[in-house]
Amino acid sequence: MRILMVENNPDDVRLLRENLVVGDRSAEAFQVVHVDRLVPAMDALDTSGFDAVLLDLSLPDSQGIETLAKFRAAKPGMPIVVLSSLEDEVLGLQSLQRGAQDYLVKAEVTPSLLRRSLRYAVERKRSEVELRTSEVFLQSIVENIPHMIFVKDADELRFVRFNKAGEELLGHTRQHLIGKSDYELFPKEEADFFTAADRDVLRNRKMLDIPEEPILTEGKGLRHLHTKKIPILDETGRPVYLLGISEDITERLRAENQLQRSFELLRTLSQRLDVVREQERTRIARELHDELGVRMTCMKMDLSRLLAMMRDSLFPREKMEEKIRAMNAEVDTTIAEVQRLAAELRPGVLDDLGLVAAIEWQCQDFERRSGIRCLCEASFDEIKISPSRATAAFRICQEALVNVARHAKATFVRVLVKESGDGVLIEIQDNGQGIPAEKLNDPASLGLLGMKERSMAIGGSLEIAGWPGKGTTVMLRLRCQDA
Repeated sequence: MRILMVENNPDDVRLLRENLVVGDRSAEAFQVVHVDRLVPAMDALDTSGFDAVLLDLSLPDSQGIETLAKFRAAKPGMPIVVLSSLEDEVLGLQSLQRGAQDYLVKAEVTPSLLRRSLRYAVERKRSEVELRTSEVFLQSIVENIPHMIFVKDADELRFVRFNKAGEELLGHTRQHLIGKSDYELFPKEEADFFTAADRDVLRNRKMLDIPEEPILTEGKGLRHLHTKKIPILDETGRPVYLLGISEDITERLRAENQLQRSFELLRTLSQRLDVVREQERTRIARELHDELGVRMTCMKMDLSRLLAMMRDSLFPREKMEEKIRAMNAEVDTTIAEVQRLAAELRPGVLDDLGLVAAIEWQCQDFERRSGIRCLCEASFDEIKISPSRATAAFRICQEALVNVARHAKATFVRVLVKESGDGVLIEIQDNGQGIPAEKLNDPASLGLLGMKERSMAIGGSLEIAGWPGKGTTVMLRLRCQDA
């Protein structure tokens, strides 16, 4: 072990060297380098490696406790054993407080005491370094954990430690937080809840898991935390601290709530789809029965009469021709009715002539049925668009016109179809009473929900805006082809 002895008294130097070197039977030998002033000692430390320092506080170039302070400032990690001719307890305590590993009175020094003091000084210093390294490591972990970590003293429940995530969550620096209780930081209701949970943890000496607790923060407003509180016990089992780990679950709860609402809307839409499907089937069945069924029955009766006429040779030919012409007209009417039903189920013009022509036909049919003037403006006659997107766009436009007829109380509708970047824009604008803002996100507005779902299914964007007394505008933007 290499020792730097900083001592200006030759007699003390000789005695100390003898105590370290002569008669040392231990496995570890001492190598002593001597200097008599502080400045050369610091220079020696810069040029050579030493394990410890024997330091006399009374030197020609430095006196008293300041000698130790200067040495520590220059070499803070070096183990130092202070030597003094004075049996001064106050000076001894000051030396230890300033970083010395031991304080020895020269008159009381024995070989075994001096050797043991130096060995212990080196070991204590090594332990201090290891402990400091461990603390830095743990502190780095705690500081970089994304959840709030805090520590309270068990007696007064005041904060004694916070990490960076805690500062960011609460909106205060740790200097502001440390030393304060919950009642100095949060509303009384929250502080009562936090304190009751803390007391429960310390009383039962068991971890408490709080799945969700609200907290009003300075910068982020109301947040929701998942907190675990853990008692820290001493060697006798008595609680001395309370450790808290809080995860901010606000965004997760919001996402879960949004997902739950989406599931509920999807369930509602699915149920509505079943109802609409059954209503459509009922309507088609009724029309087939009332229109086609009746017409086909009449046609059968006419055929029976015609057969009877043909058997009666006295029946005038003119009457037969008249009956045939009437039957022919009935067939034409029946064919037109079948075509109408087919067009309502899926207009053939959508498959034959494309989306633009189908929307133009839809506007004409809407005006004929509702009596509301409908103007269709298209910047092109034909657009290349995938069948699935064309169908969805047509149905959205159809639903928008149905809503106009049912709710808008409009006298005019303008439908615009034009290019928009690499896609198409379809805009339906009326001059009605305007859709109320609360209806836009109302789960009961199933028509709007269906339009939004169709738009999302094809990767489009749907915007609906209404102005009281000035009408409603529906804008659908979509790419022409799948990405």
